[in-house]
Amino acid sequence: KPFNSDELINYCENIFAERIGIDFEFDSDNRKIVELLGWYFTNDVRFEEAGFSFNKGLLIMGNVGSGKTNLMQFFQKNKKCCYTIKSCSSIADEFLLYDKSSDVGIEDVYSTPIEKPLHDPAVFFQKYIGYCFDELGTEELKNNFGNKKNVMADIIMEIYKKKEFSKFHITTNLDNAEIEARYGTRVRSRLREMFNVFVYNGKDRRK
Repeated sequence: KPFNSDELINYCENIFAERIGIDFEFDSDNRKIVELLGWYFTNDVRFEEAGFSFNKGLLIMGNVGSGKTNLMQFFQKNKKCCYTIKSCSSIADEFLLYDKSSDVGIEDVYSTPIEKPLHDPAVFFQKYIGYCFDELGTEELKNNFGNKKNVMADIIMEIYKKKEFSKFHITTNLDNAEIEARYGTRVRSRLREMFNVFVYNGKDRRK
């Protein structure tokens, strides 16, 4: 049986280090965001009462080493919508593989939720699971017949067209100005529509 939000938050606070395998301390930097994510992934009404939307995904922005990826690892099995975590750099590296196919492009692959067998208890019998795109901004631009292709920008725009925002999440070390410089004003504007945005500027926990 999946936890309710309070049980999930309490569980996270007590055994996070054991679950993720790192030295993780709960403090004023991360306690609030853990609470909000606990509400989000259990469909707790307090999330929307706080001014956010269940119909959007999550965009976690913050310092290098602050624990964004670890938080998303913890919550990836949840009763709202499970997801797999994929680094943006590895997605960009796959570009040529999909670009050679005549019937599918990388934008289609990563803008479409993953279909699962309905008898799979590992994802709470969910038919579709989503993606968390980890470390947006670390990927390189790729060549497409001599033209530079911004793979993640194209994926984000394709997700926007399909409107299934709540099945997709992003972590990034970039701030708003850096996102706009790298991906353009159009993508930055779409991100606001697609995601609940959280700025998580805790201390570097990789030390």
